[in-house]
Amino acid sequence: MSEGDVHTFNYAGRWFNEIEGAPASKHSAVQQAEAENVGRELAMSRGVAHVIHAIDGTESERRLYESTER
Repeated sequence: MSEGDVHTFNYAGRWFNEIEGAPASKHSAVQQAEAENVGRELAMSRGVAHVIHAIDGTESERRLYESTER
C-alpha cells in the first residue's frame, strides 16, 4: 500500500472510499458502483492507485492512474 492510494471497501453494509494516510477523508455510499466511481475519480485526479476490496476485505481489483500534472 502506498500513501495516498484510494481504497473502496464495505463496512457494516455501506461502501466507503478512504485515502490512505488521510483518515478523515472518507466518502460513503449505499451502492458499490457509486463508491467505485467516486474512488476511481479520486485516484485519477491524484495520480494514485485505486484499490477495490471485496465484501470479505480481500483485494479484488487494483488500477494505477498516472498523474495528469506535468
